[in-house]
Amino acid sequence: VTIPPIPGTGPLTIATVPTMNFGTKVISTADEHYNMIAEMQQKAGTTGEENMIPYVSMAQVQDTRGTNEGWELSVSLSEFQAKTDTLNSVLKGAKITLFDPSLRYSVNDANQEPTIHTSGLELIPSEEAVPVMTAANQKGGGTSSVVWGDHDALAKQVEDGVDVVENKAIQLFVPGSTAKDAVTYTSTLTWELELTPDNEEPDA
Repeated sequence: VTIPPIPGTGPLTIATVPTMNFGTKVISTADEHYNMIAEMQQKAGTTGEENMIPYVSMAQVQDTRGTNEGWELSVSLSEFQAKTDTLNSVLKGAKITLFDPSLRYSVNDANQEPTIHTSGLELIPSEEAVPVMTAANQKGGGTSSVVWGDHDALAKQVEDGVDVVENKAIQLFVPGSTAKDAVTYTSTLTWELELTPDNEEPDA
């Protein structure tokens, strides 16, 4: 999944979004759920790829406007398209699901926390953007992050010596009935930060 460049400066901005990679898979005629390959982060105070460690994924909003007017972060997904010419150029029926989100908030006041989506949020290609994190009026000032993944679970995979560490909180579903070719399929996540939320809770 590729992500268009997002401005990272300003009083209200998207600071971080996840980069999703589901790896190379064997073509299957069964319905398949593929976990995302865990993103990597540099150990503090180190350099070099040998010091990269698996890390949770997150989308982060920074609001330093000081107006407490609220905001809403949403995301949409394009069709999974083959990167090269091929008979089956679209991975029909594929979708991404986000599980077990958690919130990190920089302000020590639970009354000002934004809300995050419930577990099982589906990103369906070519449908409208769905909210993942919403700050109503008088909420969401500072830095807010919706997080997918569990540090301990990722560390356990490293400890167990697995070849590829996976983040089970982000999954790609591909129907067995979908025709697939031996090519790379990519999709684009589009993140939208609205200045004025519509006062609705994030969808399930």
